[in-house]
Amino acid sequence: MFKRKINLHSQEDITREIERTDQIIESSGVKSTNKEILKTQILSTLYDLERQISNRNAASISINRVIEGDDYIVSLRFRHKSQGLIEKIKQLLGLN
Repeated sequence: MFKRKINLHSQEDITREIERTDQIIESSGVKSTNKEILKTQILSTLYDLERQISNRNAASISINRVIEGDDYIVSLRFRHKSQGLIEKIKQLLGLN
């Protein structure tokens, strides 16, 4: 059984995971009939997450998703909290 935990912390993590999904699934040992289903589910989750992060109005995003099939289980986790106005000002002034 193929098991994978994906913990994402930033936009860069999401991009990197999208780029390497094909390679990971191909070498996973998952039945060929399930590989395309798994790949589609992972990529659609990652693309949705990428779209949500690009929305500057989102104050925080929290995702826990488990994708499970006959011979695989993949857990995706992401936490993101936008900086508040005070944190942004402190960062601009170099006070962090």
